Amino acid sequence: MGSSMGGFAGFYLSKLMQIPALLFNPALPYRTSVLQNIPIINKGHNHLLQIVIGNQDDVIHAKDNLEFITKLLPLKNDFRLHLLSELGHGIPVAIFESEVNLFFR
Repeated sequence: MGSSMGGFAGFYLSKLMQIPALLFNPALPYRTSVLQNIPIINKGHNHLLQIVIGNQDDVIHAKDNLEFITKLLPLKNDFRLHLLSELGHGIPVAIFESEVNLFFR
């Protein structure tokens, strides 16, 4: 589980370790803004991947994330994408609780 840059790290850790991931506004499309040494992971992503994107996020733009995610498709795992029109970069407790409950169902 992670948000923003934590969501970025969570995505690659979940792929490497083959475990489910819940990501909030992950900074997936912004690899070039910060130097990163990510090993090549030849494994597919075979577990639940739930990504929550805020359409009002002014840090991690929804459009950028959606473009990045569409390049990953088709995924062979259970994939859930929640685009929330009212969500910004911060995650209110009510949305966090709702998404965590959905993730664990």
